[in-house]
Amino acid sequence: MGNIRKLMNANKHPFVLCTKALIWPEYLPAGMQTPRGATDPPKGMSPADIEKRFLIMTLDCHPWKKMATARKLGIDKNRLRRKLKRNGITTPGES
Repeated sequence: MGNIRKLMNANKHPFVLCTKALIWPEYLPAGMQTPRGATDPPKGMSPADIEKRFLIMTLDCHPWKKMATARKLGIDKNRLRRKLKRNGITTPGES
């Protein structure tokens, strides 16, 4: 019964921390996180493709709020804005 309760609590944990459907490893309890670098990027993706995908996933996790996304990434909002422009990413409603 203890293991089931632990698993149920572990499943609730990320839903409290992340507001979108995408759950990042850091939202999981420490015992369930995969060490950084343990997974390889998909084959055939360039570093620019990986960065673009990562930015979009991070924006999705923070309802496309640029300040919250910049804080999560540990960068200045202007740097995030430049990265979005360089990768051709526009927020919903922007043209």
